[in-house]
Amino acid sequence: MKINETKRNHIDEGPLDLLTKSGRAQRKSFKQGQKTVKLTSENLMNEFAEYLGVQGKRNMRQATVQDVVSFLDSKNVETSDIDVNEPMTPKRLKNIFTVKSREAAQGKGAKKPAVSPKAKPTQSTKSAPKSSSYAQTKGNAMKLSAKEKRRLIQQLEKSLPAAQKKRKP
Repeated sequence: MKINETKRNHIDEGPLDLLTKSGRAQRKSFKQGQKTVKLTSENLMNEFAEYLGVQGKRNMRQATVQDVVSFLDSKNVETSDIDVNEPMTPKRLKNIFTVKSREAAQGKGAKKPAVSPKAKPTQSTKSAPKSSSYAQTKGNAMKLSAKEKRRLIQQLEKSLPAAQKKRKP
């Protein structure tokens, strides 16, 4: 048996054809992913150009690092990895937008929500004494959802006539 004969027989087998079809499907998906990143990056570039126009700048060469950071902050994109000491060039700007687009496509790159301290008391509870049961009850009632508030009102209405009857005699 010659080497060429073995090679020909192997090529004509069905499983190789199946791999070729799946390989084409994977390649198509790969290109679609690249296209998504490219379109997102181009969209960011266009929105940034509009942002610069509002700022009174005439072209991308006038953009500063702070302009890019402010723009991405307005889009809720993490900007801590952008070096603010390096000058901004159109090539660097395109690279930043491509990286941020890729992160967004992967589900990364959004700013993490800031952990806020405990809710501050409302103005009405500040003026009332803290030991006041009315102020505490009102504060707790304000935290309820609309549905829970309706249920509370219904329960209070049911209890009011009974309380009034006891007071009348």
